[in-house]
Amino acid sequence: MSINDYGIGTHTCGQDVVEGRRVKLNSGDQIVYATATALGHGVTRNDQSVGEDVGVAYYNKPGTHHMEVSEGVAVGQNVYAAASGKVQGLPVVAGDYIMVGVALEAAADDGDFIEVLPVECGKVVTVS
Repeated sequence: MSINDYGIGTHTCGQDVVEGRRVKLNSGDQIVYATATALGHGVTRNDQSVGEDVGVAYYNKPGTHHMEVSEGVAVGQNVYAAASGKVQGLPVVAGDYIMVGVALEAAADDGDFIEVLPVECGKVVTVS
């Protein structure tokens, strides 16, 4: 077993992935997108096809993450896990949502990229 002191690792893709999305390891030890109900392990650093190796910046690495949004967000807004590995603002629909961090940039639309500071990653927030 090797030790990683840098917070960035390389894993084989279990599906095609694009940069800036939350990912997790599946039961086959491959990287796949994290769902809206899972924080995942980190964020992809580049685009790769299934079977290829992809760089993953783990949430515990020092610094920020470059992430794709599923909707517009404001600077300073907390962002939460969204479908297909993206992040979103806190939904208004009742439910439990997993915090990913704080947006350090604004985004206007689905597919935009922002810088996210991983604060309280994994905290579950309940909307009544």
